[in-house]
Amino acid sequence: MIPDMKFTTFGRTGLRLSRVALGAGGPSRLGFSKNRDRTSMIALIHGAVDLGVNIIDTARNYGTEKIIGEALAEVSEEVFVATKVWCFESEDVHDPNREPYRDPDRLVESVETSLRQLGRETIDILQFHGVPPGGLDVTIDILLPAAQLLRDAGKVRFIGITEHPGIDPQQEMAWRACDSGLFDSIMVQYGIFDQEGDWRTFPTAKKNEVGVFCMCAARNALTTPEAVERVLTQLDRQPVPDLSYLLDEASPKYADAAFRFAASNESIDVVVVGTGNLSHLEASTRAVLGPPTPAAVLDRLQADFGDLAGGPMWPGD
Repeated sequence: MIPDMKFTTFGRTGLRLSRVALGAGGPSRLGFSKNRDRTSMIALIHGAVDLGVNIIDTARNYGTEKIIGEALAEVSEEVFVATKVWCFESEDVHDPNREPYRDPDRLVESVETSLRQLGRETIDILQFHGVPPGGLDVTIDILLPAAQLLRDAGKVRFIGITEHPGIDPQQEMAWRACDSGLFDSIMVQYGIFDQEGDWRTFPTAKKNEVGVFCMCAARNALTTPEAVERVLTQLDRQPVPDLSYLLDEASPKYADAAFRFAASNESIDVVVVGTGNLSHLEASTRAVLGPPTPAAVLDRLQADFGDLAGGPMWPGD
């Protein structure tokens, strides 16, 4: 049985968001990347709403805005949408100092396209997507004013920013963005093998009342027993750590344990579950809403993996 949905006040926005967000990105993209048909993707979105999920996270470059718009047009419940604008010239962003483009008109065009695709008059949360440390100043100085004008025009309600964990494992951009006081939300990777947010990002977000989305709680590293074993072996620690103690009635699978771990962190407002499968969403929701990870287990996980900075979360990517 899935517990009733819990809600949280999302930073200074005042939005009451569900503790679980449906993520329309990641490897699945609502099943879009696996060639799921329109009917099954709409059923997934409707299933999420039935679970009490009232926030969907997407992006222009995910290719899922249109199907989200079609699905939400058929529901009566209030559902918020967070989407993103990709501010880089190419997909080759594996340079922590790479700057975003400098043309605010492209940002405006991207937002207008998102509004058409989503069939909405307003984007609830517009996020700058995967900004590297070297791109934060340009984002603030040149692109943020355009987003603020869109907000003033009623086309955007709140403005956020997301990290790129693959090129900024120390979350340099994330905590600096929180410290600036200019962003209403932050999205960062957080999980058993990436507890970096605890050190600077989360305390800075709390100080500035920034809402916190958690992405990639399980990612590839904790999706299967084989993936867990591969990651633990790659850590090259002797003896090889054993995580079987994470499995119990509240978290029968490692992915459940990963979502439960993220939800146990009071600094995280919303845990994003990216999926194309309703059963997976139900299991992850059950883990997020269930009993928190015991304090003794949290202490053990911090002692064993608190020094990692996210690399193990992406095996095979």
